[in-house]
Amino acid sequence: DLCRRTGEARVKLGVIPSYCCTPYLQENVPRMGEVIAFSESSATPYVNSVCGARSHRESANSALAAAICGRVPLYGTLLDQNRKGEILVNVEARLRDDFDYHLLGYAVGKEAGAGIPVFDKMQSLRPTPEDLTSLGAEMATSGAVSMYHIIGLTPEAKDLKTAFGGKVPKKKVTITDADLRRVQRVNSHPKGKIDFVMIGCPHYDLWQVRDVARLLEGKKISKGVDFWVMTSPTTRNLAKVMGYEGIINKAGGHIIGGTCSDQVCWERFYRGKVGVTDSLKAWYYTIHRGISFVLERRSACVAAALKGGF
Repeated sequence: DLCRRTGEARVKLGVIPSYCCTPYLQENVPRMGEVIAFSESSATPYVNSVCGARSHRESANSALAAAICGRVPLYGTLLDQNRKGEILVNVEARLRDDFDYHLLGYAVGKEAGAGIPVFDKMQSLRPTPEDLTSLGAEMATSGAVSMYHIIGLTPEAKDLKTAFGGKVPKKKVTITDADLRRVQRVNSHPKGKIDFVMIGCPHYDLWQVRDVARLLEGKKISKGVDFWVMTSPTTRNLAKVMGYEGIINKAGGHIIGGTCSDQVCWERFYRGKVGVTDSLKAWYYTIHRGISFVLERRSACVAAALKGGF
């Protein structure tokens, strides 16, 4: 009831209730150089880095205040001099899909803290929006990264000199396959029987939902295993029109539009139980509620749901 009344009050103020943690992909896409006020761990790095907009790491309350008054304090990443790289990251690991970018982001965030990483020799990989969403979300989870640069890809990093503002990197970091596997191993619950699957943190986009539907088509999720795909209401509506929601429902799974793994309600159902996810962020924000996660890529999450475990 409190959430409903709060939502209604915000609508009266003119808020668009997209209920999405990745609005920068479809509902609220800022332009290059635009001063904005974004909160949420995946959102701020993405808009600062990929879109080239300018935002602090806002809270929900300060973002709402900025929307009302049309102003934000002038400091931090709103200023040119504070948008330059500080840490040079050489990626020697193999990056196959968005799960590897989750692992990479978590590893780099640990090293970077609140610094600005610069990724070199990654432009040939042609990371997707899903990859970049995962990368930024995890750097802001294990660290406090508000923006990053990828040489030859993000708009403020045509080369190393531009990205670092002509300065020498304060720190150099190399990330290998062993580093990624270590992140996965250290933060993952031992494999075995599972009680549920929870994917979509940050919210899955339509292409990720499509992947899940293709993996589940014509199959049945194991009895006793709950299967949740979290996304925005917009994407859920598209998934319904495209037939993906029907495929997932028929297999025994569910798409939820507009919620998150970091909601306290999950504790009621899964405290003391073991799930599987492809997101370190989901693991990080639920571990203190007594919920354990095995960390695996999307295809392995679905395979575990079909078998009832690993």
